[in-house]
Amino acid sequence: MSRVTPSLSPEIPEVSYIGKGTNSGPMLVGALGAAGLAVGIAIDKGIAKDFHKQIEIHKAKYIENIAFLLKGYFPSAEGFSLSKLEFTAAKNDADSVNTSLVIKVEENSNIDFVSIELEVIKFDDLKTSDAFWQNFEKKLKKGL
Repeated sequence: MSRVTPSLSPEIPEVSYIGKGTNSGPMLVGALGAAGLAVGIAIDKGIAKDFHKQIEIHKAKYIENIAFLLKGYFPSAEGFSLSKLEFTAAKNDADSVNTSLVIKVEENSNIDFVSIELEVIKFDDLKTSDAFWQNFEKKLKKGL
């Protein structure tokens, strides 16, 4: 039996964010008409791209350790990948973001999907740092 730690695929799925833009959509509709909703959605897509950029920039620093930590939960796994990554504005706090992700676990010709909720992350930290990876790693160390 192999003792090699399975890898976490470096492929990052499309990131989604629902928050500041979508939440301001009704106000934008009042000011811009039907186009206001589209503007709100476009704002959120831009924010999601900013989050995705930081996740890509910092993944090399974390990917090996994340795979090692996941192996602790799934000892027979042969590989892992992020299959879904969603961010939503925290209710009652526009500067905080809820993060949920889905990990694809490949194990003995079976594929399982595991949902994980991270602790709330500061909006600006997600846009400018490795906050996603820090919080993901912290969650795995603390326990699913």
